[in-house]
Amino acid sequence: MLATPAKDFDRIVTASTELLERCAVERRAVDVVGVPGGHHGFETVDDTDEARDAIRRSIAWWARAFR
Repeated sequence: MLATPAKDFDRIVTASTELLERCAVERRAVDVVGVPGGHHGFETVDDTDEARDAIRRSIAWWARAFR
């Protein structure tokens, strides 16, 4: 699971893009949760419905992963 806020740092956007490209080459599925309008650290700085939804989706993903 990878959360991608719309307003992240350029170096992190580049690293995330490279990670997703490598995963695609290796045929590894990655769930990507976009956070429209979100900033880096959205879970602590953005008090929005989109940020809360991304946090809920992330928690649900991890809960499924650890079953």
